[in-house]
Amino acid sequence: MGGRRAGWVNGIFNDRRGAAKNKKTTVTRARSTEAGATFKNYAWTEAPFEAKGEFMGDYNGIAAYGGRVYGAWTETAAVAAAPDFTPRFREPPARLLTTTS
Repeated sequence: MGGRRAGWVNGIFNDRRGAAKNKKTTVTRARSTEAGATFKNYAWTEAPFEAKGEFMGDYNGIAAYGGRVYGAWTETAAVAAAPDFTPRFREPPARLLTTTS
């Protein structure tokens, strides 16, 4: 979790909700401005990727500073034979996915 400001809650997670056979994942930011009562989900990756047996979520991070939220994660490259553990960073704007309560 990151970015606690006047009831704001932010989280980052690997999201397989839209994956066929539960294989590919995207990185999603969940944001609440109501102390966690409801959340909006934002896509933080350009395209789904396959973790290929790695524990990718163990290396996710999120931080907030100056009114912005930053995420860091690892992902596999689409064309690489082995996982690419280069950290990825993202800040808003991101594409809105869903709103949950």
